[in-house]
Amino acid sequence: MTIEGRTRARSHGERIRGFLTCAVIATAGCAGEIEPGSMPSDEPAASALQRGDSGPEVQRLNDYLMRHGYFPNAELARSYPSWTAIVPRAPADPAMFDEHTEEALFAFQRLAGVPETGVVDEQTQAMLAAPRCGHPDSAGPSDEKWARQVWKWPSPNLKYYVDTTGVPDGKATTFTNNVATAFAVWTARSGYTATRTTSTAHIYLGWDELGLGTASTGCSPWMSQNPTDCAITFNPQPRSCTPEPPFVCVDASWRFGDEPWPTPAYDFISLAVHEIGHTLGAHHSTIGEPVMYPWLEPGVTKRVLFTDDLQAIHSAQPGHSMVSNVPGGNPAAMIAREGDLWVISGQFDGNGGQMFRRNLSGSWTEHPFGGRASVMAYDGAQMWHINNAGDIYRGGNSWVKKSGQASFIAAGGNYVFHLSKGVTRGTRDRDIYRWNGSGWDWVPGHASDIAVVRGPLFGDIELWYTNESGEVWAQFASGGDAQKMDDVPGGACGISGGADGMIYALGCPFNANGMPVYMWSEQFENELDPGSMPGGAGWVKMPGTTARDITSISNTNPQTNARIFHIGTNGLYQSR
Repeated sequence: MTIEGRTRARSHGERIRGFLTCAVIATAGCAGEIEPGSMPSDEPAASALQRGDSGPEVQRLNDYLMRHGYFPNAELARSYPSWTAIVPRAPADPAMFDEHTEEALFAFQRLAGVPETGVVDEQTQAMLAAPRCGHPDSAGPSDEKWARQVWKWPSPNLKYYVDTTGVPDGKATTFTNNVATAFAVWTARSGYTATRTTSTAHIYLGWDELGLGTASTGCSPWMSQNPTDCAITFNPQPRSCTPEPPFVCVDASWRFGDEPWPTPAYDFISLAVHEIGHTLGAHHSTIGEPVMYPWLEPGVTKRVLFTDDLQAIHSAQPGHSMVSNVPGGNPAAMIAREGDLWVISGQFDGNGGQMFRRNLSGSWTEHPFGGRASVMAYDGAQMWHINNAGDIYRGGNSWVKKSGQASFIAAGGNYVFHLSKGVTRGTRDRDIYRWNGSGWDWVPGHASDIAVVRGPLFGDIELWYTNESGEVWAQFASGGDAQKMDDVPGGACGISGGADGMIYALGCPFNANGMPVYMWSEQFENELDPGSMPGGAGWVKMPGTTARDITSISNTNPQTNARIFHIGTNGLYQSR
């Protein structure tokens, strides 16, 4: 569910599809010298296959769905320990289009972003015939549109090995540099680092040219049967075979770096970004714009992470570690400010705790204006805080007291909101007020917690809030009607925002030692066929995390790479 008017339609008429190859973690075969966009002879024919049909074309369809993760597949299960078939049962007769085929086709159409008809119509046939990433589609650990892998790297500090054997003449250095560029796209926005090594590595990347019907030696000879796949990414888990440098197929023209485009050609950095996303734990996206969409069009560059990609990588952060030397021990509260983390010391006096900024070195510096606070906020230009007495202060050259009293304050994008000091509904809900430049305007609605966030899709500044009933509501910060969002399982007792459009809810019941954390996941509809995209909004639980407060920071002003921070029972933690 989305805020009325915010989920603007974007055209998916020009679907991003074509030839996407894969940088691979372990050995994989790659076959099929086909032209971009052509239909291999053993793929489903362009006829409107539907439930009840049978014959060789239906068998080719079921084979395709089997290879790409829609039905149980023993080879995929061995190669991808965290993979789960999207449809739990395959057709009893592989040449029959039955209810299982129909269910799988609906899921395929949902991923491809074409109308969900359950019929192999013209648009569906085009996507079935288009070359694509060979990483299997998966039901994942839950039903979110981007499905995290269930594994995580044990350490965020990854090493990768680049094998330049077979790289086109004169391109070895460029190839290696392009791989580094692709890793940097992810490490700049996550808690990972990636260092090239010439010895033992976590991730191996290489280049190979394979003929039609051949397969590289190693774990996955079944790949030779996939003519629309060019390569594949395996989960980085121990396997029965010896990992060797993976492969990228070269049965198409490639553009390396920022060199002039051959015609037609595919952008190598874009495909490397996609496959590295798999190595870090992201499955395929159902939206055409993100780098994790499994199809790529000639002449298209996709080197910038979309919100969908960022949601996946933020959720897949590799564990948490305690932040040391936090002033006053466990913080009372925290905020993110342009890449900085600010905390309020847990050691209160009558007015609150001291405010500290975490420095690049990991040390802490008190706010230059001093003061004591119970809650802080940042509107994009100035810091705000309230003290235990409910007094409201704004920064500048010094702390300046403003009118009104508040129990909580939140800000972002030049908007500032506060909750009234006194309860005005039930036992926890309070009135909401918005700063107008000189005073406070009442905003319809009642809330027990508020957050001002940059919308995850289009960058609009939004007010999100929870109430005593555990509901979550949202509206544009500039005004307008609030809309009830999807329910958090068990209700929401807190709300928070972070970098890159991240929105977090703290689940009920309220617990001073920590509450379960949920992340908001959202996508837009296809304006050419409204309703054809999946119900792309909802709350995804972040496993293994309980918090009293949570936020995330990108490295636009880097102290470190991007991090998720949360306040737990015993202290402040960051994603490793």
